[in-house]
Amino acid sequence: MGGIILLTVLSPIVALVGTVLGAMLVVPTLLFKPLFDITLLLTLLSPLFAVVGTIFASLVALPTLLVKPVFDITLLFKMFELDSIVLILILLYLIVRRSRENSEPAHNTIVNNSSKLLSLPDELFIEIMSLLNQLDKINLLFVNKRMNNLARVSLQRVIYVNNGGPRILIRREFNTLFYLKHTIITETQFRKLLSSDKIHNVKKVEFFSDVVSYKNLELLSKSNVVATFEHKEGSSLTNSKGKLSANGFSILDVNDFLLKEASTSANLSIDCSGVTVFRKLSPRLILRSLKLQRIHLENLLLYHNFEPIEIKNLSLGFEEKAPSVIPIAKIFKLNKIESLELSFETKPTEVEMQQFMSQLVSLKHLSIMSQNFRFDRALNSLDPNSLESFHVIVMGRYDTFSAKIVAEILKNQSESIARLCWSNKRLNVRKRIYGLNDFERVYSVDAVARDQDIAEIRALLSDGYPRLKNVISNESYYRVDRKGSNIDVVLIN
Repeated sequence: MGGIILLTVLSPIVALVGTVLGAMLVVPTLLFKPLFDITLLLTLLSPLFAVVGTIFASLVALPTLLVKPVFDITLLFKMFELDSIVLILILLYLIVRRSRENSEPAHNTIVNNSSKLLSLPDELFIEIMSLLNQLDKINLLFVNKRMNNLARVSLQRVIYVNNGGPRILIRREFNTLFYLKHTIITETQFRKLLSSDKIHNVKKVEFFSDVVSYKNLELLSKSNVVATFEHKEGSSLTNSKGKLSANGFSILDVNDFLLKEASTSANLSIDCSGVTVFRKLSPRLILRSLKLQRIHLENLLLYHNFEPIEIKNLSLGFEEKAPSVIPIAKIFKLNKIESLELSFETKPTEVEMQQFMSQLVSLKHLSIMSQNFRFDRALNSLDPNSLESFHVIVMGRYDTFSAKIVAEILKNQSESIARLCWSNKRLNVRKRIYGLNDFERVYSVDAVARDQDIAEIRALLSDGYPRLKNVISNESYYRVDRKGSNIDVVLIN
């Protein structure tokens, strides 16, 4: 009987201990923001302690249902049992509330980050948009009003007008410098742009051809828009260049040019047929790129009376039947050239080419268009694994000029080459200008993936070429996709 009385006395005490223990575990969650995940764990466990304590107390007090206790404590027990139920309900509420509080910081972080992003200045958004091609920018037109305005400004900043050239493909995956820098439009779209107030957002217009009406050029001039021309076809610019230059207009691709015009341009493209260029070229002129077509180096040297020009990007098209490349070193600082295009009507002498190439210590991108000669001997004069782009076009019908020959030419450059082009087909059937630009833009020529092309490219990759990403074989553009040990060769035009 004494044991039963003892259990009866202990039953409310055990219930009280369980309840107090649960409350003690909950109190920190009411007073303090948890610093560690353990606090939330204790919060979750606290109702379990209370329930266990209550159940244990009930089991201990079970004998009181069979034996009449010495003193009646039923009411006291029921009080504690009621407190436990209330405590459990409170804990459930706190758990739900805490879970909501824990989710709010993440939501607030997203909102705060979005607010910070939207608070960035317009100039920074424009700079970010310069890393997107025109299709991605068009998507931003539909985000909100501000993004619409900024995307339009970015789209209209530099325009490329394809007025007569081959059709250029535009896709989101094309993100070369050409696609990132330009918004490509047709001649019809250009005329609409010219007649709208949006022309004031345009900083520069690049035309494929110089066949542009004087009226349209004059409208551009009045809007302070700089114009350049990739390809010379007509003579209208030569006749009107005086008037245009009086309006501060830069005409870059003409038969001759004024010192005033040249001194305001960082990129020049000049047709040298029958004219003396360096007679009017300022020795103080700082150029990023220079393109000379139909040149006779001996004629240029007659009027070259200043130090060699420092330039990074150089393109030379020779009209001479037996051209010599040695005089180039007297006109340009060869050790500063990073990108070089050479176009010959026939072919250069191999000994001169070896001597010339050995001086191109900074060269990274090379294009050669000529009749067949020992290209390998010329390229062996370059520093090993220094060339990133190689573009070669063999004039004439040399069906045996294939990837195997290209691999022999580039045997000392296989570790660095990322872009490669070879062709031995009849060219200039689509008003194309061949050169390193072929790597920058993808032309629509209805190409078909040829098993022979893919096999040749895979043969190259089997010999190394870990950085090779783009291959052009006879105007078919292939992309090399590496996924672990698997290599896919995909036609993209």
